[in-house]
Order: sequence, then structure tokens, then C-alpha cells
Amino acid sequence: MTVTSHSTDMHIYSRGSFFSQNLTEIVQDIVSAHGLVAGLVHVNVCHTTCGLFLLEYEMGSLSDLKQRLERVAATGFSHHRRGVDRNGGAHVISAMSGTQQVVSVRDGQLCLGAYQDLVFIDFEDQPRVCTASVHLMGDFET
Repeated sequence: MTVTSHSTDMHIYSRGSFFSQNLTEIVQDIVSAHGLVAGLVHVNVCHTTCGLFLLEYEMGSLSDLKQRLERVAATGFSHHRRGVDRNGGAHVISAMSGTQQVVSVRDGQLCLGAYQDLVFIDFEDQPRVCTASVHLMGDFET
């Protein structure tokens, strides 16, 4: 078996303000399109004000997560008073939540639990296009 790799980018059209998107199907489609049979997929959000989570993509869970994260970096806290950067809280939340995830692939499928989803969240307060880098590594169909 020869281990090879492929990389691609995906673009996420965010509305900002804790915008969330389930990336599970998109990443699975990338795995399938490239023919990854067994290995790893690494997803990295290329922004310092976003997060990438493995959790159930369900509005209650997302609401609870948002509430908890807003306590960590509340509006009006000192991170908003330093210089011209109005989004210091978004940077703090991103640093604490992380911007990347690695998921195993077996038999061409992401190895996720029944209620596990790959979830992107944008902590920035304005709409924008975000980029995530997807790197596949392992055994590919020939």
C-alpha cells in the first residue's frame, strides 16, 4: 500500500454572528470524489475568528454552545478596548475552540458517531466568505 494525499479548499458563505454550517456531507463528498478508501481527513478553517467542532448539529446544542462561548468572551470585556480591533472576542473564542479537526476514514466513509457532525461556526460579526482547507491522506482507489 502506498500512502498518498490530496488537498482542496472549500468556501463557506457566512452570515457572521455565530453562523453555523454542518460540513459533514461536504467533506464526505470530497472523500468520495477523490476515492479515499482508508486514512485521515484533516479540515482546517483558515481564519482566526472561526471554530470547527465535532458535535451534534442540532439547534439546542448550538444555542447552548453559543451561550457558553459568549460568557467566555463577553461584549464589553477588555479584549474589545485594545486598539481598533472590534472583534477581539471572536479571536478569543476561536483560540479556545480550535480551527481544525481530523477524522478517520474507513471503507470510504467518515468514521463519525451517529450524532457526530463536523460543524463550522463563524464568530465574526459580519458576513463574509470563509475558506477551509481539506487534506486527505491514506489509501486511494486506483
